[in-house]
Amino acid sequence: MDEVPVQGKVQARTISLTASWAFFAFSIVINSMGNVLTLVTSSHVHPHFLGSAYWTAAENNLGIAVLGNNSMTLFWAFMVLGMLTSVLNAILMHKWDWRRIGGNFIFMLPFSIFIQ
Repeated sequence: MDEVPVQGKVQARTISLTASWAFFAFSIVINSMGNVLTLVTSSHVHPHFLGSAYWTAAENNLGIAVLGNNSMTLFWAFMVLGMLTSVLNAILMHKWDWRRIGGNFIFMLPFSIFIQ
C-alpha cells in the first residue's frame, strides 16, 4: 500500500533532474507556440473560442501602447508583466518566496524570448 504523504514532508523525486529540465524546456516551447498562435489568429476566431487568449492579446496591446511597436516590444511586455505578476502574488500572500520568484524568472526569460 502506498504511504500517504505527511504535510510538511518533501517527497522523493520520481524523475531525474535532467528529465525534469527537459520537460520544462519542452513545455516552454509548446506554451510559447500556443500563445503566438493565439496572437496571430485572435482576429479571425470568434470570441467564445479564445479562452485565455484575451490575456495574451491584452499583454501584447499594452506592450505596444507603452513601449511602441518596435522589435523588442513583445519580449519586454511579457517579461515585465510576468515578473510584476510574480511580485503581486508575493505581496498578496504576505510572503516573499525568493525561490518562487526566481522560478518565475527562469520561466519568463525563455518564454518571453520564444514569444518574441
